[in-house]
Amino acid sequence: MPFYQQNQAKSPTKEELNEKVKQIKQSVSAAETLKGDNNFLNYIIRKEQVLFSGVYSQIFACHNHQEPDSTLICRMYQSNACIDPVDDLYLKILRFVGRKCPDIVGTFDIFYDQTRRIYLFQELANRGNCLEYLKAGTFVEPTQAIRWSYSIWNAMDFLGNCGVVHRGIRPKHIMLKSHPLSGTLTAKLGSFRDAIIYWNHETGTIMNMEKRPWANIKYANFQAPESFTKIQDSIDTKETYDPIMADIWSFGATFFYIISRQYPYDLYKANDLQTIEQEIQNRINTTTVLNDDAKKWFTNLLQVDPNKRIQFDDIVQDSWFRSEVN
Repeated sequence: MPFYQQNQAKSPTKEELNEKVKQIKQSVSAAETLKGDNNFLNYIIRKEQVLFSGVYSQIFACHNHQEPDSTLICRMYQSNACIDPVDDLYLKILRFVGRKCPDIVGTFDIFYDQTRRIYLFQELANRGNCLEYLKAGTFVEPTQAIRWSYSIWNAMDFLGNCGVVHRGIRPKHIMLKSHPLSGTLTAKLGSFRDAIIYWNHETGTIMNMEKRPWANIKYANFQAPESFTKIQDSIDTKETYDPIMADIWSFGATFFYIISRQYPYDLYKANDLQTIEQEIQNRINTTTVLNDDAKKWFTNLLQVDPNKRIQFDDIVQDSWFRSEVN
C-alpha cells in the first residue's frame, strides 16, 4: 500500500513520508542554464521538428549525446505560462520523480533561462497519448487495456509512497510507447500539472481537497463525483474529499472509457449522486466487451460513495485482474 494507512504493514511510515515531502518542498524547481557544470549544453533542441505548439508552450524533438539510447523531447514553457522556475510544485514533483519509476514518463532535466523560459527534457512517448490513440479508431482489447492499467497502478503506487497524488488521471495523460524491436505498446503516466502533495507533514495526516460547485460537474473530465457538491460553503465550513480515493475513481473511469469507448455516465444529465450511480451501473452492465468478473471489478472501482469504493491495494488483488495481467 503506497498511500498512508494507519496500522497497515505495507504502508509508508509517517517518518518516510515526512522525509520525502520535505525533499520535494525544499528542492528548487529548475536549474539555471547559465550556471557552470550542468547538463544543459549537452542537449540539442531541434526547433525545426515541432511536435506541439500552444499559447504557453511548444514541444520540440531533441537529443542528448550523453543519452544516445534515449529519444527525447523538450517542452519549452514561455514566460507567459507564469511557472515559477524556483518554487513551482509541478516542476518540483517532476524533478523528484525523475527516472525513478519505469511506469512514469521520465524527466531527464529541467532548466530555466534569464527570461524565465523553462526547458523541460523528458522521454518521448512515440505513440502519443491514449486519447489520440482511441480517436484514430484503434480498438483496444480489454486484456491490453488491463495490462496498461497495471502500469498506471504501479505509477500511482510509486507516487503514493512519495506523498504525492496525481489528480489528473484520464486517457489524455496515459502516454503510449512502442518497443523498437517487438512493437509492444506500453503505457506510462504523464502530465503532472494537477499533482499535489497529499501528506501534511506537520499534522501527520492526509490533506483533503475542497469540493467544487455542482455546476462544474459537466466539466468533470474523469474527476470523481464526490469532488463536486450542491452545498454552498460557508466561511466556517467547506466540504472536502479524499484525493486518494478520488484518483481510484478516475483510474476506473479512464480504463472503462478505453475499453468501452464511453464515459461512465452522462455529464450533462448528472442531477444528483443517486442518478449518477444508477447510470454508471447501467453502463457497466450493458457493456458487451466485459464479462461478469470484469463488470464486478469496474463496479467496485466506480462506486459513487468513496466509502464503498475498492481500496487501492485490492485493485490488483482481484482474481479477474490478476488472470488478465499474468
